[in-house]
This record gives sequence, structure tokens and C-alpha cells, in this order.
Amino acid sequence: MHFLLSLVKTFHMSDTEVQFVEYTELVDIQGCEELKIDNAGAQYVVNTINQPKVIYNDEDGKRNVMKFKRNCTITVTNRRIFYTPDATEIQFA
Repeated sequence: MHFLLSLVKTFHMSDTEVQFVEYTELVDIQGCEELKIDNAGAQYVVNTINQPKVIYNDEDGKRNVMKFKRNCTITVTNRRIFYTPDATEIQFA
């Protein structure tokens, strides 16, 4: 778990804290509605009614599951998933 936490980066956009994790393979995005796609990545709406989760492999090939505690949005780029930390829980699969 310590290694995973070392990959999490934090920065601030406006008044909202945003973090990201880096991945080597995006396995699946379940229960998230695609909101917008542009050159920067894809933005998804997360509604907890749909039991959303994002499954990805980290740099060591370990599978991780990102689950959500409340409704939010996430952005997925070619190697990063940006999320709001107080809405998200990351577990090893």
C-alpha cells in the first residue's frame, strides 16, 4: 500500500483538491457515464447509484480498483486518472 500512496500526486485546481494515479493499463471503467472527450482525455460522471469503479494496472503490474463514496467526475488521460480524493477509495484487487 505504501508504494501505491507514493504514486498518488496532489495538486489544487481552484478550491478543489485533485489527485491522480498513474497506470500502465486501463482495464475497465464500469458504471461511469462518459461526459466529454478531447485532446486532454476523457471526462466521466460518477454516480454512486450505478456502483461505479475503475480497474487499472499500476507500474508494477498490480491490479487496483478505484471505487467511489460519492458522486463526482474523473478525468482519464493516456497514463493518469485524475480524481477528488474525498470521493474516492483505491484498493488492490
